[in-house]
Amino acid sequence: MTIERTKFMQMTNVGGNVGGGVGDKDGAKLTERQEGILNLIKENAHVSANEMSEILSVTQRTIERDLVAMQKQRIIIREGNVKSGRWVVIKE
Repeated sequence: MTIERTKFMQMTNVGGNVGGGVGDKDGAKLTERQEGILNLIKENAHVSANEMSEILSVTQRTIERDLVAMQKQRIIIREGNVKSGRWVVIKE
Protein backbone atom coordinates (compact mmCIF):
# COMPACT_ATOMS: atom_id res chain seq x y z
CA MET A 1 0.00 0.00 0.00
CA THR A 2 1.30 3.44 -0.94
CA ILE A 3 0.38 6.64 0.91
CA GLU A 4 1.16 10.12 -0.38
CA ARG A 5 3.69 11.95 1.74
CA THR A 6 1.30 14.77 2.66
CA LYS A 7 -1.42 12.29 3.62
CA PHE A 8 1.10 10.28 5.68
CA MET A 9 2.30 13.39 7.46
CA GLN A 10 -1.28 14.41 8.24
CA MET A 11 -2.15 10.96 9.54
CA THR A 12 0.96 10.58 11.70
CA ASN A 13 1.77 14.24 12.41
CA VAL A 14 5.37 13.44 11.40
CA GLY A 15 7.57 16.32 10.42
CA GLY A 16 5.82 18.92 12.49
CA ASN A 17 6.28 22.36 11.01
CA VAL A 18 8.72 21.52 8.24
CA GLY A 19 10.40 24.61 6.84
CA GLY A 20 9.70 26.75 9.87
CA GLY A 21 6.46 28.07 8.43
CA VAL A 22 7.99 29.21 5.17
CA GLY A 23 5.28 29.22 2.53
CA ASP A 24 2.46 28.67 5.03
CA LYS A 25 -0.43 31.04 4.60
CA ASP A 26 -2.41 30.34 7.76
CA GLY A 27 -5.29 32.76 7.94
CA ALA A 28 -4.56 34.09 4.46
CA LYS A 29 -7.42 34.45 2.03
CA LEU A 30 -7.51 32.39 -1.13
CA THR A 31 -6.59 33.99 -4.41
CA GLU A 32 -9.20 34.29 -7.13
CA ARG A 33 -7.54 31.38 -8.96
CA GLN A 34 -7.55 29.24 -5.81
CA GLU A 35 -11.25 30.02 -5.35
CA GLY A 36 -11.75 28.80 -8.92
CA ILE A 37 -9.84 25.61 -8.13
CA LEU A 38 -11.98 25.06 -5.04
CA ASN A 39 -15.16 25.50 -7.08
CA LEU A 40 -13.93 23.01 -9.68
CA ILE A 41 -13.17 20.48 -6.95
CA LYS A 42 -16.63 20.96 -5.44
CA GLU A 43 -18.19 20.32 -8.85
CA ASN A 44 -16.03 17.26 -9.61
CA ALA A 45 -13.81 15.69 -6.93
CA HIS A 46 -11.95 13.71 -9.62
CA VAL A 47 -10.90 16.76 -11.67
CA SER A 48 -7.23 16.64 -12.72
CA ALA A 49 -4.67 19.43 -12.55
CA ASN A 50 -4.50 19.33 -16.33
CA GLU A 51 -8.26 19.85 -16.63
CA MET A 52 -8.11 22.69 -14.10
CA SER A 53 -5.31 24.36 -16.05
CA GLU A 54 -7.32 24.23 -19.28
CA ILE A 55 -10.49 25.59 -17.65
CA LEU A 56 -8.67 28.37 -15.77
CA SER A 57 -6.28 29.18 -18.65
CA VAL A 58 -3.05 28.82 -16.66
CA THR A 59 -0.22 26.30 -16.80
CA GLN A 60 -0.52 22.94 -15.09
CA ARG A 61 2.50 23.82 -12.94
CA THR A 62 0.69 26.93 -11.64
CA ILE A 63 -2.29 24.79 -10.67
CA GLU A 64 0.01 22.29 -8.95
CA ARG A 65 1.61 25.08 -6.89
CA ASP A 66 -1.83 26.33 -5.85
CA LEU A 67 -2.93 22.80 -4.92
CA VAL A 68 0.16 22.35 -2.73
CA ALA A 69 -0.46 25.70 -1.04
CA MET A 70 -4.11 24.81 -0.42
CA GLN A 71 -3.06 21.45 1.04
CA LYS A 72 -0.60 23.20 3.38
CA GLN A 73 -3.43 25.47 4.51
CA ARG A 74 -5.48 22.31 5.14
CA ILE A 75 -8.24 23.46 2.81
CA ILE A 76 -8.09 20.36 0.61
CA ILE A 77 -6.49 16.92 0.69
CA ARG A 78 -5.93 14.29 -1.96
CA GLU A 79 -7.33 10.81 -1.31
CA GLY A 80 -6.16 7.89 -3.39
CA ASN A 81 -3.54 7.81 -6.09
CA VAL A 82 -2.70 10.30 -8.81
CA LYS A 83 -4.73 8.58 -11.54
CA SER A 84 -7.89 7.52 -9.74
CA GLY A 85 -7.84 9.61 -6.58
CA ARG A 86 -10.11 12.45 -5.64
CA TRP A 87 -9.90 15.83 -3.97
CA VAL A 88 -11.65 16.39 -0.64
CA VAL A 89 -12.53 19.86 0.68
CA ILE A 90 -11.70 20.01 4.40
CA LYS A 91 -12.72 23.59 5.08
CA GLU A 92 -14.24 26.35 3.05
